[in-house]
Amino acid sequence: MTRIPDCIGCGKCCTKYVVLDSSDKVPNKFVESVDGLQYMRRRDGYCIAFNRRTRSCSIYEQRPLVCILFERGSPECMDTLVDVP
Repeated sequence: MTRIPDCIGCGKCCTKYVVLDSSDKVPNKFVESVDGLQYMRRRDGYCIAFNRRTRSCSIYEQRPLVCILFERGSPECMDTLVDVP
């Protein structure tokens, strides 16, 4: 059985582009519209809501559904960890 690692706070999942769902309640200052779709804004390759000092989401209670559904230890998570030093 493969052990699912604890979240190491690397923020690798926060480098993914996040398309917002109509049900998401993200503060408007974090949202960007492109070609009719709404995305989380980005800064320096990370989601704008990622706090690089604390290595956590600054809007955790209001984070998008896709972020809520992103599971620690899932294949997608493990793929992002491949190049973490």
